[in-house]
Amino acid sequence: MRKKRFRFFIFCLLLAFLYILFFSFPLGREVILKPVWYRVFSMEDLSSRVSESSGGESGVFPVKLASYFGYIGDTGRVLFLGRRDFYTTMSEKYFINYSKVSENFFIRRRDGNLESGFKAFGYPFFMGSDDRLFVVKTDLTGVSEIDFTGDVKWERNYSSIITSMAVKDGYEAVGVLNGKVQLLDRKGRVLFDFRDQESKIPVVTGVALSSDGKYLACISGLEPQELLIFARGMGGEEKSLYSLYERRKLDSDFRREVFIKFSRDDRFLFFEGKAKLNVFDMDTGNLAGVPYAGEVDGVGYSLTDKCFVVIGGSDGKGNLLKLVYPLGMVKLVEILPEKFSFLRVRGNKIFIGFGNQLLRVDLERL
Repeated sequence: MRKKRFRFFIFCLLLAFLYILFFSFPLGREVILKPVWYRVFSMEDLSSRVSESSGGESGVFPVKLASYFGYIGDTGRVLFLGRRDFYTTMSEKYFINYSKVSENFFIRRRDGNLESGFKAFGYPFFMGSDDRLFVVKTDLTGVSEIDFTGDVKWERNYSSIITSMAVKDGYEAVGVLNGKVQLLDRKGRVLFDFRDQESKIPVVTGVALSSDGKYLACISGLEPQELLIFARGMGGEEKSLYSLYERRKLDSDFRREVFIKFSRDDRFLFFEGKAKLNVFDMDTGNLAGVPYAGEVDGVGYSLTDKCFVVIGGSDGKGNLLKLVYPLGMVKLVEILPEKFSFLRVRGNKIFIGFGNQLLRVDLERL
């Protein structure tokens, strides 16, 4: 009996040694968010500017806060700051700030100087990385692309309300209340047209495009609600054709626009779920969930640290910020004191807006 116990002990010891030798991995250093600077914006800052022609500020990016908007540099210096009207739309170089009832619009450069003006009947907005300008009709049943003088490049009208839209690399995805999803090219021509028949109630609550337009994702239908991903040139088909790549039934039943977007490297697809943020790995097909109460307000992905920042939900005091490593491992949780208003992640730099406050923190490992 003692000999059997001794043999079992030696076996366990040998097994543990082999596991450590062949399957061990480093746990990694502790991740922290290091505060770099913090700013509270007020009326006194509206005259604050840094001249781009006199050396300017590096890493300038657009910011929309609760009451203010502007262009801020990595160091926190202000290139331009303005007070928000009914709606403010911004690109990396231009902005339009307009009242609810307006037909005349003015495009300004990020230093605040006038670029051009135009007349339109609808709501203009910038979308995409190359300063493309669109106008959605006031009843939300049509969208057009215009140039900076107001001339229409193309126009598309629908029999139902547009619920969501995404623009990437010369492609536009449009989701419609009646369950239709369309993919358009830069000239507004239809490349792909789909209407799901699987759900009891057809509706599209969110669309997303990968950076090269290869993948189109949407949240479709009610009873059940599903994630649909379409891919270009799959299964031996012509390179220009799209076909169904992934279909997943979801436990959600959202009747509003849903947060959905691809990571900057297109590796992950982030989308809202029932009390969670879903993370779909495009390489492996794995789906993980990060627990979350309330709506997801923003997600930023760090290419350098291979992690993502999630803001949204509520703990009764303020919005939650979570630092997560795929797939689904939460490394850090912080509480924001006010309602979330802005998130931007570039490398290890994280810019977080809450109320009229803006904070920069850097990801570091101890």
